[in-house]
Amino acid sequence: MVKPGHFLGLSLFAVAATVSLATAAPKRKAKPVAPAPPATAPAPPALPAAQPFISACKGVELVLSKVRQDGSIVAFELQLHNSSKVAVALMRSGDGSSSQRRNPSLSFAVQPNNVTEPGECGMMNAMAEEDFVTLQPGQSVKLAWGHANTPNKSGKYTLQATYRNDPASQQMSGDPLFPRIAKTVPCEVTSAAVSFDWKMSKVR
Repeated sequence: MVKPGHFLGLSLFAVAATVSLATAAPKRKAKPVAPAPPATAPAPPALPAAQPFISACKGVELVLSKVRQDGSIVAFELQLHNSSKVAVALMRSGDGSSSQRRNPSLSFAVQPNNVTEPGECGMMNAMAEEDFVTLQPGQSVKLAWGHANTPNKSGKYTLQATYRNDPASQQMSGDPLFPRIAKTVPCEVTSAAVSFDWKMSKVR
């Protein structure tokens, strides 16, 4: 028979052994927790693809004439002519058109390409009501602010001009008349090439 005191002694011995083992067991170091990756901002929505430019002014012609040397510049006359049977809403060229800083743009090709590009001013005139024109059937309108490259050698040359009106142009978007550009017709026309003679002045 086991006496009651024996149970107490055994219990105390078990507790002491458990405490001793717990004290002797090495403490495990807590593993470092990797920081959460930073939140990424959602990708911006894709911009709509730019619509291709398609000229829609069938019957409109660019007429280049009277090309000649005038001192140190190439002088000429330039007109838009509507030979169609419908009215066409367009714009006249303005200050900055020849340097492609303004809608509509004017570009010039001189061949052979022995040329010096014209200088340009950093300032531009604002848009005006007269810049917008509805070209009636059979009507012509003169274009100004055209500046062609200047030949740097004497010889025979040809000049060709291109007019481009883009209703989607964002140039001069801060101008009060800018919204009216969107109501015009996309139009790109190129003139026939016109020949002219150029003579370099003698340096004394």
